[in-house]
Amino acid sequence: MRARAPLLGAVLGIGLTSTMLMAANPPASRPLSFQRDVLPILQTNCAVCHQNLGPMGGLTLEPDEAYENLVDMPSMEIEMQRVEPGDPERSYLIRKVEGTHAGVGGKGLTMPIGGVLAPADVQTLRRWVSEGAKNN
Repeated sequence: MRARAPLLGAVLGIGLTSTMLMAANPPASRPLSFQRDVLPILQTNCAVCHQNLGPMGGLTLEPDEAYENLVDMPSMEIEMQRVEPGDPERSYLIRKVEGTHAGVGGKGLTMPIGGVLAPADVQTLRRWVSEGAKNN
């Protein structure tokens, strides 16, 4: 039994790693879901500052309001939509998380404040917008 324990641990470790990678970077063949793929990124990285009690930039990202407050909504910082379905380059959310917002006349810090979004999360947000920013 003792000889098998390290092998079992190694197998389980590999399984956990591939599961975590799948969650961080959804397969390209599967359409992205706002609820499954996008909302967890927003809740983990953004909602602490963008909640109902004094949301930064007037943007609330509480789970039941996040989609409606992002898609086809004008930014309060610049004449640009927060999320322009199908067009990540014209989506201020994408510009803010990529740090390219100043290039289009935006202001303030790259989001999230005090950190950098993981490249896989930025890619997921960009792909979701490219796929039409569906509420699914």
